[in-house]
Parts: sequence; C-alpha cells; structure tokens
Amino acid sequence: GGGIDGEMTIFTLKEFPIPKISKEKPKPFEILADIIQELVAKKDTRAKFFEDVVDVMVYELYFEKELKEENLDIIEIVSKDLKTSTNPNKLFEIWNDRKHKVKKAIEFIDTLDVVKTIKGMV
Repeated sequence: GGGIDGEMTIFTLKEFPIPKISKEKPKPFEILADIIQELVAKKDTRAKFFEDVVDVMVYELYFEKELKEENLDIIEIVSKDLKTSTNPNKLFEIWNDRKHKVKKAIEFIDTLDVVKTIKGMV
C-alpha cells in the first residue's frame, strides 16, 4: 500500500508473484525479443504480432491452468517451432493462420476473466 494511486511501491513489488520457470522456458522469450527488436528496427508492422505472442506467453506463465482450460496455451508450440526456425517471415506465415493455435490464442486471450481483470476490462 501507500504511494500515488496506480504507482508500484516497494511493498507491492515484494508481494508481486513471480512464476517459477524451468531453465528452458526463457529461451523462446529471448528469441522472440530478438525478432521483435529486428522488426522494430526495420519499422516492420509485424513486430506487434510477435509482441502479442509474447503477451499470451506471459499470461500463460501466470495463468497456465486458465489458458490450458481454454486451449490458449502456446509456450510449448512456440518453443517447438522456434527450434525449427527463427525466421520471422516463416513464423509469421505459420502462426498468423486463423486455424493455428497461436493466432487463436492472440484473438481470444482478452475473453478470459483473468485477462479482463488485469486490463481493467471488467
């Protein structure tokens, strides 16, 4: 508590839950961060798509059960695909297909109650 409304204080940071992740889990985040930086540097609008992928993955770290229940968990599939290719063009083509789980997760993540609460949509 304390502080200006909406401001993070030391107290709230100490209370903020940090998910425990395996040593392998950060790798896809690192690769995607590199891809996003590359696309932003080129002023490529697809950077937003990859940012959305990372957003869903972060939600999955915190709310794995809720995302799995709605079939919106994507860390495993993203990790697998990144082992095959880190080419942004190829990944965008695969993941941006409306039938692909990654695209569906991006489109439906805002329908989850936990996400609505975080985004202040409730």
